Amino acid sequence: HYIFAKLPTNYNNEQKKLQMQQHKRNKIKKQSVVKEETKPEIHKQKRPNYNINPSDIAERIENSEEIKCLFLMSEEAFGRPLTHTEQSIFIWIHDYLGLSTDVILMLTAYCISIEKGNIRYIETIAADWADREINNLETAQDEIKRLEEYSGFNRKIMKIFGMNRKPTSKQQEYINTWKEKNYNIELIEYAYEKTIESIDKLNFPYINKILENWYENGLLTKSQIDSANIKRNSNPETEKKSYSFDINEIKSLTNNFGE
Repeated sequence: HYIFAKLPTNYNNEQKKLQMQQHKRNKIKKQSVVKEETKPEIHKQKRPNYNINPSDIAERIENSEEIKCLFLMSEEAFGRPLTHTEQSIFIWIHDYLGLSTDVILMLTAYCISIEKGNIRYIETIAADWADREINNLETAQDEIKRLEEYSGFNRKIMKIFGMNRKPTSKQQEYINTWKEKNYNIELIEYAYEKTIESIDKLNFPYINKILENWYENGLLTKSQIDSANIKRNSNPETEKKSYSFDINEIKSLTNNFGE
């Protein structure tokens, strides 16, 4: 004999309510799945697994003079034996990215020279070079020269501005723009001095606005700027026309210290 518990009088109503709630949850879940499926797919190039086992690496060294040379010269540059991870990544750069041994060694030497000899950093730059078809000695030398010029320009700016820390990403954008526009270091320093005189703090947008105004008006040397200032001061109308930005535009930038 089975003993059946007595069901509550509202059992059927409760069951219907539970079924409706479950149906609603299933519907929402189905909609979210459809939404996920219809979301545009972002195609990212996946790096193949180049975590090669030590025996395979030993075989590559034995059978490939290029890989053997790459490892020997890299170890000389690092001043120590390569780790298994470094060996695997160098093989990936050589085989998959297609950079030659000479280009890889040049890149490695450059990264070590700027104290960024981490293999992951080398790998990142190598992938960038491959994307931009920097894959021979001539283009690699040109790129390193460009990077060194930007690095030197950065150091000069930081020294002029008295910066003891790395520029923020926004500040770096301004510095890169000044380099691309071939702004004279002497004028950048002069613009910095004018900024300090006016607002008593480092402000990249303020400095940038001063530089843009000078270049738009063809003032490319300190003597030209000083002459223009003398002429402006002797003619109030000229001051209003040429330097109206001073109060209206630049003052509005003084709160953008972090940019």
